[in-house]
Amino acid sequence: MNNGDEEDLRDIFAFTQGRVLANQFILYELIRTLAQQSEIPQKFVSGLYDGVCARSDQMLVPGEKAASVSAREAIDAFFSNVSRNL
Repeated sequence: MNNGDEEDLRDIFAFTQGRVLANQFILYELIRTLAQQSEIPQKFVSGLYDGVCARSDQMLVPGEKAASVSAREAIDAFFSNVSRNL
């Protein structure tokens, strides 16, 4: 791999990371706002967490343990952060 290829990969990674972070910030604010408007915010977040975990379990490719573990860690961290900041 030459320097141009490495630079292209860094640009692609930075672009993708920026998009992922932006989407995470948007989802965080939406979920937090909706939770705060519900009667029991923690129950709202817990229900979303359960639904997202179930969907993740259904959609991930069997045998892709690393992807499954990574996805579950990201889901857990996201919803834990939302719950702490209600």
